[in-house]
Amino acid sequence: MQDRASIVVAMLEAAVTAGDRILAVQADALAAEQKSDLSPVTAADRAADAAILEILGAKMSGIPIVSEEEARARDPDFFL
Repeated sequence: MQDRASIVVAMLEAAVTAGDRILAVQADALAAEQKSDLSPVTAADRAADAAILEILGAKMSGIPIVSEEEARARDPDFFL
């Protein structure tokens, strides 16, 4: 199991990277699409979700990750 400090560092890295990827999306790419549950999702949402999954998945192996976009892609019905 990871110690709390390393978990916090990984979470901060994931959050900052996700923010950077959101800011990198051009304003015209912020148009929302509808997911199967009719909720909106943008390219920025997907980029941020991918960054979080990528970083936490690499640094927190063995700890399951549930993210909004990934969970809904697998099964629209879930508890978090």
